[in-house]
Amino acid sequence: MKKAIIFIIFFCVQLGLYAQTVTKIEAESGTLTNGATKVTDATRSGGAYVQTLDGEITFNITLTTAKYFDFDIFMSSPNGDKTNNFLIDANSVAFTMANTANYSLLKIASATKLNAGTHTIKITKSWGWINVDYIQMTEIDASSLFNINPNLCNSNPSNEAKCLYDFLISNYNKNLISGVMTLNSFDDSNWLKTNIGKEPVVLGIDFMQTNRKYSWYDDNTPTNDAKTWYQKNGIPTMMWHWRDPSRTTEEFYTKNTTDHTNGTSFDITKINDPNSAEYKAMISDIDFVAGKLKILRDANIPVIWRPLHEAAGGWFWWGAKGGAACKKLYQVMYDRMVHYHGLNNLIWVWTYEPKEDGTWYPGDSIVDIVGRDIYKDLDHTSQIIEFNSLNARYNKKKMITLSECGSFPDIDNVVTDGAAWSWYMPWYGSYTEDGVYNSKALWQKMFASSNCITLDEMPAWSTQCIANKAPTVSITLPANNAIYTAPATVTINATANDADGTITKVDFYNGSTLLGSDATSPYSYSWTGVVAGTDTIKAIATDNKGATTTSTAIIITVQKTQTVSLVAGWNLISFNVQPTDSTIATVFGGLSTNLVTVKNADAFYDPTQSVTYNSLSKIKPGDAYFVKVKINQSISVIGTIVKPNTYSLKLGWNLIGFPQQASAAIATATTGITTQFISTKNFDGFYIKGGASNSISTFDPCKGYFIKMNANTNITW
Repeated sequence: MKKAIIFIIFFCVQLGLYAQTVTKIEAESGTLTNGATKVTDATRSGGAYVQTLDGEITFNITLTTAKYFDFDIFMSSPNGDKTNNFLIDANSVAFTMANTANYSLLKIASATKLNAGTHTIKITKSWGWINVDYIQMTEIDASSLFNINPNLCNSNPSNEAKCLYDFLISNYNKNLISGVMTLNSFDDSNWLKTNIGKEPVVLGIDFMQTNRKYSWYDDNTPTNDAKTWYQKNGIPTMMWHWRDPSRTTEEFYTKNTTDHTNGTSFDITKINDPNSAEYKAMISDIDFVAGKLKILRDANIPVIWRPLHEAAGGWFWWGAKGGAACKKLYQVMYDRMVHYHGLNNLIWVWTYEPKEDGTWYPGDSIVDIVGRDIYKDLDHTSQIIEFNSLNARYNKKKMITLSECGSFPDIDNVVTDGAAWSWYMPWYGSYTEDGVYNSKALWQKMFASSNCITLDEMPAWSTQCIANKAPTVSITLPANNAIYTAPATVTINATANDADGTITKVDFYNGSTLLGSDATSPYSYSWTGVVAGTDTIKAIATDNKGATTTSTAIIITVQKTQTVSLVAGWNLISFNVQPTDSTIATVFGGLSTNLVTVKNADAFYDPTQSVTYNSLSKIKPGDAYFVKVKINQSISVIGTIVKPNTYSLKLGWNLIGFPQQASAAIATATTGITTQFISTKNFDGFYIKGGASNSISTFDPCKGYFIKMNANTNITW
């Protein structure tokens, strides 16, 4: 009956729309074994909870169709920090709850696919002794499980690093890339070639023995091995079992009272003290390894770099003092290697451990890929719960990899469950070779699978990673310095080509403002309603690999038409455009015989006189003009907008124009000359500073003004 209740509640869904269904499975409804006990408690959901003690809880659920779920457990841990196991069928994941008597939801698994049929869910003992109220299953929409960042954290990666990263992305959630760890040069890759008939793609290499002055070890071995492997079209992934930087011991394990009594007590927290001997020792070691990685950079060899692995486990010195110190060390290392040493050939991997809280992760800006080291002996499941939890934890933006493992997943389980691990890397020695952790048959099955990439199937890096040639682009229309009249329609045409790929789009800009884009040739954009002014047009072409090229800028001028209305008799006017031809005869030519006189404070123009006798020949924005006409008429002047300029004002009365494009309050327009300004007037009225009966209040375009000053000064209009 309990199973039936679970089934009925579970399938309450909204018809016609996707509805997120939340299902609560009471802990006491499961099968309790090995000491797990139901405790009646009216404050708990369902009126009871389960005290696991050293026991376990088992549930069976049945689905009629495949669905994806998030799993949470509502529980408490009143007996101390406790780690236990959560299983869905054969897949398992460890979870830890800190000591608390309060109940809360703990996320256990995310985006887990359950196919149609019956599934078994278990909570089993690792440390035991938790109180479980219920399991919450939340159905999710799995249409978008991944949103991988297409770019490396380093804003200027080497071409080879970018090429390798693109290769990893192109195979993510499609193919599992094979790998193996080595202790001595190619030991386990050679074993696989001899015994399985193929070699893996990813080769694990360790800096563990370097920079210790061991007489029996060549410090160039890791870089030589990485070179050799990359030249075989493989992928080198390098790590660092970083021995005690102080040289007090030769250990990388943290000293404790049980299994590492001779471990190191090196204090990682000194990373926060640049003056300390420990800080200087860490920087010295980082500089040494950076020097070796430079050898690979200079040889155009990319490296998947995985430092400070398994930190939150606490067994290495770099994880012995908590997340904040380890995070700081990772950040210092990234900055030192990337910005100080210029290592742009690295793809940075952070290795997650289940004990992590929010203080460990170095940050999305300096982590490219997230790894997980899983050692579950003889467990060949896909580890889908682990994978999905990490995918959700890092917001679907980071590729997730099985950066180390003991027993690796059966490829059939990986494909069936949709576990999109980028690559897998079994540890060296017995984990790879002895047939206990991973049988030869399992290796052969993996390497024969069409869903697993082996070294013989790799493309040649020498041709795969040819530097992308940037596209070419040029604007063919309009011509440089073209002139339009507002409101203008400007057609922008461009040609774009890519010698080693295709053009994906051409963006058209006015300065820094995007006008529009065109993804098909011929590339064009029609810019309408363009107002008067000077514009800088450019085109940016993007190719299929993301490279961009910006065209030579084109300057266009959009002119304005200024219309000045004139009444019969005298008019006092000014201009706010600069015409191409500013001669009086041209500007006022449309008036024909109706024009009588044009003059300003210094000169005059009479159309009936010879040019020889006229002292005024051109108009100038900023000046005011008296214009006498015989009848009401208007003139239209086409020109460029007048830019702000500085004009001189003298003691007494000045005749000046107003060259701005819009009216302005006189009090505002004279702000810069408040102490010198007395009054202004024109044919429309007068304005006296501080006056109570002023008949005008604004300076208006097209009009001229008398301005009275009590001292010489300048005004900028």
